[in-house]
Amino acid sequence: MRPRIAALLIDLSGTVHIGSESISGSVNAIKRLREAGIPFRFSSNTSKESTRALTERLKNMGIEVKAGELYTSLIAARDLVEQRKLRPYYLLSPSALEDFSSSEGPLSSKTDEFNPLSYDSVLIGLAPTALDYPNLNKAYQILTSSSKPTLLATHKALYFASSKNQLSLGPGPFVHALEVAAGVKSEVVGKPTRTFYERAMESLKEQIKGQEDGVIAVVGDDWRADLGGATKECGLWRVLVKTGKYRPGDEHKWQNQGEEVGDAGTNDGRLISPPDEVYDSLDTFVNSLIGGDDSTRSSGVGNTGRTKGARL
Repeated sequence: MRPRIAALLIDLSGTVHIGSESISGSVNAIKRLREAGIPFRFSSNTSKESTRALTERLKNMGIEVKAGELYTSLIAARDLVEQRKLRPYYLLSPSALEDFSSSEGPLSSKTDEFNPLSYDSVLIGLAPTALDYPNLNKAYQILTSSSKPTLLATHKALYFASSKNQLSLGPGPFVHALEVAAGVKSEVVGKPTRTFYERAMESLKEQIKGQEDGVIAVVGDDWRADLGGATKECGLWRVLVKTGKYRPGDEHKWQNQGEEVGDAGTNDGRLISPPDEVYDSLDTFVNSLIGGDDSTRSSGVGNTGRTKGARL
């Protein structure tokens, strides 16, 4: 039986929209959550564009983002860079670099004279135009020139749903290539790490005071990056939706994996467990949550009783 859900962490790409088009019913689902007074955060691994550009794109789709409602892996990376006063070599898109305008260090990976010793770290995100051989080779040289190499990744998703609903490579394979070549382990700042989810959950505390019997649920289309990693460790109720990068059978892959899977494909000793519920879309899940209509839940997986939920 589903526990009482007091707040939501909602994935964006593949759950609310694909490219610049909203997924059917998602705009109405967000509107209904607001009307019902259910607080939520858009918790996304989006790292291809700046916070400003993402907010504007969502607005153009009819999705309003209020102050404090958006927490992305790019925001988490920016906070970490500023906190540690790092001087990264940015393997990020020109748009994503806008979020780092107040950080010390170079704002572009395109420098006239490259000196690996000018950097103390490498930060990599989803940046199709930057993830070429010259830039990856510079990142490799930085990591192998440092006595304490630091490789930061916004996330390690292996793939994502493109605007044509086809799967395209995410930053994960490129991060893995640098890890293997340079002999370093990356530090992931986005989903599904514990730090990312704890910060997103912390931001909801004021809105859900007095609801100690409720839980926080996470909704996403990626069985690894959205529902894997530290989600169970954080006590989140996990809802998989069959949109975006979802492919038939994803809800059963935890059974067939046969290995320990951590941060979106890396082996860090945490087993992925099945989602607590599976729905066709965010819209059908919200219908069930607000309207009490559970007929839209997919059969076969869900409501497993393996997760108690994040207590508030």
